[in-house]
Amino acid sequence: MATQTAPNTSPKTGKQDSHSPSFANFVKFTLRAGTQPESQFSESGTYWVRLRASLYLGKDEAGNYRPSKWFTVKAFAKKDDQVKTVLVNALAALNVGDRFTISGRLDYVEFTRRDNTPGSEDVIIVLKVEPYIATPQDDQFKEPAF
Repeated sequence: MATQTAPNTSPKTGKQDSHSPSFANFVKFTLRAGTQPESQFSESGTYWVRLRASLYLGKDEAGNYRPSKWFTVKAFAKKDDQVKTVLVNALAALNVGDRFTISGRLDYVEFTRRDNTPGSEDVIIVLKVEPYIATPQDDQFKEPAF
């Protein structure tokens, strides 16, 4: 399993303080990458990355592992936005199994699959990436293997 962590990033967004977001669905999670990141450039010049990641929910009262919660993690950078490009690059550098801490906006997307069945996903639009730093207390929160 990889031990790499994402570098610390924090894009500045005008007057908004990164510690007091102006929206109610602001989240901060430590996740584990479940897929290799996909990164692309759009025709308009936007650089973006997407990956799937899991949130460990611990054990229930009986000591059984709860199912992990899965998210699609996305970040975007316009052509000349160097600060957000660092953010996208930090996510793009992750490998399956890497832990990382992100702050962002939670979203819910409904879509139609190629076979015409409905689908949905919980999405986190990333505003900040931090390296995961283990603490001694983390030993009590051992995750099951993928």
